Amino acid sequence: MPRIVKAIFNGDKLSTKDFHSALLNGTSMRFATALSFQERSVKIATSAGMPLHILHSLPVIASFNGNAKVQISSENVKIIVKAQPLLSAVQTRKMEIWCPVVNTGVESLRSIELNLPIDMETSVLHKNAEEKVNINLQFPEQKTRLVGLHTLPLTFIRKYDAKLGLHGKTIVKSIRSTMMDYRHKEIHPTQNSFTVSGHYYHPREFTVSALNGISWSSESHVQVNFERCNTSSSAGYSISFWGCQLICSHALPSAANGAINLLEKYFSRFYDQLEEIRLYIINNTDELCGALCLLLHRQNSIGDAINEYSDARRAECRVDGRKIKTFDSVTYKAPIGRCYSIIAKDCARKSFAVLMKTLDEETDAKNIKIVTAKRTIEVELIRQKLVVKVNGENVTDED
Repeated sequence: MPRIVKAIFNGDKLSTKDFHSALLNGTSMRFATALSFQERSVKIATSAGMPLHILHSLPVIASFNGNAKVQISSENVKIIVKAQPLLSAVQTRKMEIWCPVVNTGVESLRSIELNLPIDMETSVLHKNAEEKVNINLQFPEQKTRLVGLHTLPLTFIRKYDAKLGLHGKTIVKSIRSTMMDYRHKEIHPTQNSFTVSGHYYHPREFTVSALNGISWSSESHVQVNFERCNTSSSAGYSISFWGCQLICSHALPSAANGAINLLEKYFSRFYDQLEEIRLYIINNTDELCGALCLLLHRQNSIGDAINEYSDARRAECRVDGRKIKTFDSVTYKAPIGRCYSIIAKDCARKSFAVLMKTLDEETDAKNIKIVTAKRTIEVELIRQKLVVKVNGENVTDED
């Protein structure tokens, strides 16, 4: 990076001498950078025991290589600029299920490539009180890709190698929906120097949300290339500047001025006549009634359907004497002492725990406590009657 550019970034003071010497002697600049924006990663636990890994990232690679020089003479000023800016960015969204045997998931990619070679010579002429700007552009000799836009949704599978302890080769397969084939459009290149080619999917409407959605769910490929069609390797443009002076004046003839003076005299003879009429005032009040909304229960997602199904088919936990039957239909013998023992718990969305302790070993009397996030329920058998307490308060059969 040139010294003058570093000084600007560091906030140092620049003198006019340094600025003139940098322009007249020529300034070269070369740098490359790699950045990563909006990188987020999260793992979500699932009821199947396999975590769901969600990843979003936007890596960007950019480079710039060029130089600039100014030549000053008595007749003109020349500015010579040669630059090669490059930019490549890929936005990734990935969802992957982690499994000890094989990992599978979906991934959507959006990428952009920019390559804009600049070889320009600008001359500012000042002759005979006339200013003129000549711009000379040098075109690339070989075929050059200027812009590239790509989108690709795909599925992938990665097998786990137990010997190496790493995932092996990734098997990738693109996603295609036959229901969107009628939106598929192809761009055929023309015989001009600048050609646009590729294919894309046409959205239903050209809105930001529609374009964003179809770019994540469809495969598109559009590129802009430049290839010389004639022997000329340059193009010249000329711009001329001229000055103009706008003079505005407002004048009325003598006849018009006399007519205006006469109108002022005639207007003084006129007056406004107000006529008394009967006024009717009507008040109309409309009572607005809201529409009756039915409380419809529908599934919002696959997770809601799974949660409702699991709640409806939830297993029971039973305790008979010294035998405990868990939720997964496993029966085992476990002595229950005078301290509370956890006989069942559920860490799902409706989390709770069931605890039990022995009150008297001879009579085999026990006390049960159910602990949830909002309340604590205690059940005890006293004189062949169940006594229930919710948060320390007795609850009768009517309650």
